[in-house]
Amino acid sequence: MNIRELRVSNFRSFKDLEIELDNFNVLVGANASGKSNFVEIFKFLRDIANHGLQNAVSMQGGIEYLRNVTMDSSRPVSLRVVCEESGRFVIHRQEMIIGIRKKQLIYEFSITATDGNAGFEIGSDSLTREYHFFELEEQNGNLDEKEEIGTGEISLSNIEGRLEYSLDLPEGLPPRIGVGDLLMFVPAKDTEEVKLPHGSLLLSSPFFGPSHTHADF
Repeated sequence: MNIRELRVSNFRSFKDLEIELDNFNVLVGANASGKSNFVEIFKFLRDIANHGLQNAVSMQGGIEYLRNVTMDSSRPVSLRVVCEESGRFVIHRQEMIIGIRKKQLIYEFSITATDGNAGFEIGSDSLTREYHFFELEEQNGNLDEKEEIGTGEISLSNIEGRLEYSLDLPEGLPPRIGVGDLLMFVPAKDTEEVKLPHGSLLLSSPFFGPSHTHADF
């Protein structure tokens, strides 16, 4: 999973930062130009994934050291990352065999200082995964692409610890394709409620990890 785009607002020395990344990137600049704070963005994301949001903020020194001190304290700290995904998997249905290629992942969240900068709260937290869908046919024991169906996506939102999700799928797929077919750790019945631990982000949940094992087609 490679990060292709990064957007940050109100993080340390950055008021607003938007940058596109490649497979190989070189960071250069004068002293006190923000190089260390740029690296801290990735450390912060890593710490959230490994240790949770509360610990990650504490490791930065607290919300008062995390945000840009020249900006209004009511403005949230926000991060958005676009990651290129790889891998593919297969769904078998009576009507057809469906091949799915992962395309990209878009993740964004915001937190706002509260209680005079002593604490913080989650303002938004969402994850979108995009996929390419193909109809497959079996020939000589192998699965080959027969026809491209289109592009679709699944969107997850953390609403006060309650997981909400929606599907936007291309026409031509069987009607019984659901959230549980695209993501692991989601109930088979889309009507079942999923709750996240208090104060946690989707970034530190299983939903951010691998969605399925790899399949060849």
